[in-house]
Amino acid sequence: MDASELSERIGNLVRENMLAEAAAEIARARRESATFGKRHCDLPEHPDVYARFATTGYPFRLRRQWTDEDDAGGLIELILPHVVEWNLADLGGQPIPLTDGERKAALLDDVDLPLVTWLIREFSQFILIELVSPRKN
Repeated sequence: MDASELSERIGNLVRENMLAEAAAEIARARRESATFGKRHCDLPEHPDVYARFATTGYPFRLRRQWTDEDDAGGLIELILPHVVEWNLADLGGQPIPLTDGERKAALLDDVDLPLVTWLIREFSQFILIELVSPRKN
Protein backbone atom coordinates (compact mmCIF):
# COMPACT_ATOMS: atom_id res chain seq x y z
CA MET A 1 0.00 0.00 0.00
CA ASP A 2 1.49 3.35 -1.00
CA ALA A 3 1.09 6.63 0.88
CA SER A 4 -1.99 7.79 -1.02
CA GLU A 5 -3.75 4.46 -0.51
CA LEU A 6 -2.89 4.54 3.18
CA SER A 7 -4.18 8.10 3.49
CA GLU A 8 -7.42 7.17 1.75
CA ARG A 9 -7.85 4.09 3.95
CA ILE A 10 -7.30 6.07 7.16
CA GLY A 11 -9.63 8.83 5.93
CA ASN A 12 -12.36 6.29 5.23
CA LEU A 13 -11.95 4.74 8.67
CA VAL A 14 -12.22 8.18 10.33
CA ARG A 15 -15.29 9.09 8.26
CA GLU A 16 -16.90 5.82 9.32
CA ASN A 17 -16.07 6.71 12.94
CA MET A 18 -13.81 3.67 13.22
CA LEU A 19 -11.21 5.60 15.17
CA ALA A 20 -9.55 2.61 16.87
CA GLU A 21 -9.00 0.95 13.50
CA ALA A 22 -7.63 4.21 12.05
CA ALA A 23 -5.23 4.54 15.00
CA ALA A 24 -4.12 0.91 14.53
CA GLU A 25 -3.48 1.56 10.84
CA ILE A 26 -1.39 4.64 11.68
CA ALA A 27 0.58 2.69 14.31
CA ARG A 28 1.28 -0.12 11.84
CA ALA A 29 2.52 2.34 9.23
CA ARG A 30 4.78 4.03 11.79
CA ARG A 31 6.27 0.67 12.81
CA GLU A 32 6.98 -0.17 9.19
CA SER A 33 8.62 3.16 8.45
CA ALA A 34 10.69 3.07 11.65
CA THR A 35 12.26 -0.22 10.60
CA PHE A 36 13.09 0.86 7.04
CA GLY A 37 16.84 0.53 6.65
CA LYS A 38 17.28 -1.78 9.65
CA ARG A 39 18.57 -5.21 8.74
CA HIS A 40 18.63 -8.14 11.16
CA CYS A 41 21.23 -10.81 10.56
CA ASP A 42 19.83 -14.07 9.21
CA LEU A 43 22.86 -16.15 10.24
CA PRO A 44 21.85 -18.56 13.03
CA GLU A 45 25.19 -18.09 14.81
CA HIS A 46 24.56 -14.34 15.11
CA PRO A 47 20.91 -13.79 16.10
CA ASP A 48 21.49 -10.44 17.86
CA VAL A 49 23.40 -8.75 15.04
CA TYR A 50 21.77 -5.92 13.11
CA ALA A 51 22.72 -2.85 11.12
CA ARG A 52 20.62 0.20 10.32
CA PHE A 53 21.47 2.11 7.19
CA ALA A 54 20.71 5.78 6.64
CA THR A 55 17.57 6.31 4.61
CA THR A 56 18.77 9.49 2.89
CA GLY A 57 22.02 11.02 1.70
CA TYR A 58 23.02 8.64 -1.09
CA PRO A 59 24.71 10.43 -4.00
CA PHE A 60 24.07 9.00 -7.47
CA ARG A 61 27.79 8.31 -7.87
CA LEU A 62 27.56 5.71 -5.08
CA ARG A 63 25.74 3.30 -7.38
CA ARG A 64 28.53 3.57 -9.95
CA GLN A 65 31.21 3.24 -7.26
CA TRP A 66 29.39 0.21 -5.85
CA THR A 67 29.15 -1.61 -9.17
CA ASP A 68 32.75 -0.70 -10.13
CA GLU A 69 34.29 -1.87 -6.83
CA ASP A 70 35.63 -5.42 -6.86
CA ASP A 71 37.41 -5.48 -3.49
CA ALA A 72 35.63 -6.37 -0.22
CA GLY A 73 37.60 -3.73 1.67
CA GLY A 74 36.54 -1.10 -0.84
CA LEU A 75 32.92 -2.17 -0.54
CA ILE A 76 33.09 -1.94 3.25
CA GLU A 77 34.48 1.59 2.99
CA LEU A 78 31.54 2.52 0.76
CA ILE A 79 29.11 1.00 3.30
CA LEU A 80 30.47 2.37 6.58
CA PRO A 81 29.54 6.06 6.10
CA HIS A 82 25.90 4.99 5.64
CA VAL A 83 25.63 2.84 8.78
CA VAL A 84 23.89 4.84 11.50
CA GLU A 85 23.53 2.09 14.09
CA TRP A 86 24.60 -1.50 14.58
CA ASN A 87 25.02 -4.30 17.04
CA LEU A 88 28.17 -6.01 15.83
CA ALA A 89 30.89 -7.79 17.78
CA ASP A 90 34.38 -9.02 16.97
CA LEU A 91 35.46 -12.67 17.11
CA GLY A 92 36.12 -12.31 20.84
CA GLY A 93 32.57 -11.12 21.47
CA GLN A 94 33.53 -7.49 22.14
CA PRO A 95 31.13 -4.91 20.70
CA ILE A 96 32.54 -2.84 17.87
CA PRO A 97 31.69 0.81 18.50
CA LEU A 98 30.40 2.78 15.57
CA THR A 99 32.77 5.71 15.59
CA ASP A 100 32.11 9.23 14.33
CA GLY A 101 34.21 10.55 11.50
CA GLU A 102 35.96 8.56 8.81
CA ARG A 103 35.57 4.79 9.09
CA LYS A 104 38.02 2.43 7.43
CA ALA A 105 37.60 -1.23 6.48
CA ALA A 106 40.10 -2.11 9.23
CA LEU A 107 37.25 -1.50 11.68
CA LEU A 108 35.96 -4.95 10.67
CA ASP A 109 39.30 -6.78 10.58
CA ASP A 110 38.42 -8.94 13.59
CA VAL A 111 34.80 -9.63 12.63
CA ASP A 112 33.64 -13.11 11.61
CA LEU A 113 33.91 -13.33 7.81
CA PRO A 114 30.29 -14.48 7.31
CA LEU A 115 29.15 -11.31 9.13
CA VAL A 116 31.17 -9.07 6.85
CA THR A 117 29.71 -10.90 3.86
CA TRP A 118 26.22 -10.48 5.35
CA LEU A 119 26.77 -6.72 5.76
CA ILE A 120 27.87 -6.38 2.13
CA ARG A 121 24.91 -8.43 0.89
CA GLU A 122 22.36 -6.50 2.96
CA PHE A 123 23.70 -3.10 1.94
CA SER A 124 23.68 -4.14 -1.70
CA GLN A 125 20.05 -5.23 -1.43
CA PHE A 126 19.21 -2.00 0.36
CA ILE A 127 20.79 0.53 -2.01
CA LEU A 128 20.17 -1.24 -5.30
CA ILE A 129 16.60 -2.37 -4.70
CA GLU A 130 14.83 -1.18 -1.56
CA LEU A 131 16.06 2.40 -1.35
CA VAL A 132 15.00 3.16 -4.91
CA SER A 133 11.65 1.34 -4.76
CA PRO A 134 8.44 3.04 -3.68
CA ARG A 135 8.00 2.61 0.06
CA LYS A 136 4.94 1.38 1.81
CA ASN A 137 3.92 3.95 4.39
